[in-house]
Amino acid sequence: MRLKFAQISLMLVAVVLLASCGSSQTSPKSKPIPNAFVVKGFSSGTIYAISCFASGTCVTVGTSNIDSNGNSTPLIAIGVASKNSWHSVHSPVSSGTFSGLTCYSKSYCIAVGTNIVDTTTNTGTSPTDLAIVAFSSNGGSTWTVGNLPQPNGISLVSVACSSPTSHSAASAGEICSAVGSTGTTGDTFPALFTTTDNGLTWKQDPIASNISGYLNNITCETGTQCHAIGNVESQGKTSGVITLASLDGGQSWTDQIYSSPNAPLLESISCISASNCISGGYADQSTDSIGHVLGPPAVYNSKDDGKSWVSSKTFGSANGLISQVTCPHANLSNCELVGGSGISKASVSLFANLSNGKWIQSPATYKNIVLYTIDCTLPDYCLAGGTQSSSINGMPEIVRIKNPY
Repeated sequence: MRLKFAQISLMLVAVVLLASCGSSQTSPKSKPIPNAFVVKGFSSGTIYAISCFASGTCVTVGTSNIDSNGNSTPLIAIGVASKNSWHSVHSPVSSGTFSGLTCYSKSYCIAVGTNIVDTTTNTGTSPTDLAIVAFSSNGGSTWTVGNLPQPNGISLVSVACSSPTSHSAASAGEICSAVGSTGTTGDTFPALFTTTDNGLTWKQDPIASNISGYLNNITCETGTQCHAIGNVESQGKTSGVITLASLDGGQSWTDQIYSSPNAPLLESISCISASNCISGGYADQSTDSIGHVLGPPAVYNSKDDGKSWVSSKTFGSANGLISQVTCPHANLSNCELVGGSGISKASVSLFANLSNGKWIQSPATYKNIVLYTIDCTLPDYCLAGGTQSSSINGMPEIVRIKNPY
C-alpha cells in the first residue's frame, strides 16, 4: 500500500507538530502550550486527517485497534474545537485506514483511504490495495460507503473540494477530488478520482503524464484553483516531482514533471497563485539500514507551475521531514509549516511561519506525540491529530493550540 511517507513511517520517524493560525500579523504575542487530548473509545490508533466546520465542530479520521500484524479498523471521531469532547463514530467500513478527509458546506464530509485485502491469482494469494471512500451529510455523525471504481491496486491518501461557479453539481455544488496511486507495489501510477454528488459516485480522471509514481496531497485554495503533489518513482527509485493543477475547480487538470536525480520527496502543497506554490518534505532520499530517513526537513518553492522546485529553507541537520505546508488565506503573509526531526521517541517538533519572506522557526518543542495533520481554518484554534507515541500501541491524540495572534 502506497501511503504518504509521513504515514508509513510511523515506526521510523516521529513527526510532531505545533502550529499557530488565524490573522495575517507576523509576530505572535506568546507561545502557549497546546492542550493534548486522547480520543477515547479505541485501544490504539492514529489520526491522519482532521477537518473543521465554521461552527467549531471538527471531524477526524485515521486508523485504530492495530494488531501485531498491522491489521486495523478505520477511525472516525467528532468533537468541538473549544472543548475536550471527542468521541468515536461508527465506520461504514470494517477494516483499513482513512488517511484523507475534507468537510465543507451543508455539513458534508468525505473520507478516503485504503484497505489491504488478500486476492488469489494464478501464482497464489497476495495482498492487494483496495481504496475506500465514505461520505457524511450530517457533519460526520453517520457515514455511507461511496461507489468508487477499483482498477488494479488503488490507494487513496488525500481529498479536497472546490466550488466552481461554472459547475452545476448536485446538491452542494462542489467538485471533490481524491488522489493516491494505482498499480503494483513495484510499479505504481498517480491516481485521481472525482465526485460531483458529495461522495456517492466517483470517476477516474486520466493524467496526461502517464508516468510511474504517486500523489501524496491535494488542496483547493479557492473555488477554482486546485493543486496536487507527488513524486515520480519506478521500482522504488525517485527521479522527480509530479505537480497537477486545475484552474476550473477540478473539471480539468494539467500535469508538470520536474525531473532530477536529487528531486525531493514532497508531502504537501499550498499555492498562493496558479504558478507560485510551496511544498514541504525532506531534502535527502536516502535511508539507513533500518529505514530511518537520512536528511533534514525542508520546504521547497516553485514559481513556474511545477517545472522546477528549489529549496527555500532547510531546518537543521537532523533526520526528519515537513509533513504539511499551508497558506490558508492564499497569500504569503500567513503561511505555516509543521513537521519534525529525529527518529522514534527521540523526535523534536518544529513549527515555522513565513514572515516578510523568511521562515521563522519557533523555539517551542513538543515531544513524544506523533502528529500527522493540522487544521487552522477556525479563528480561535488550530487542531492537530496523531498518536501518543511512535509505538504501534499509541492512542489517537488531538493537540489544540489557541490562536496566539
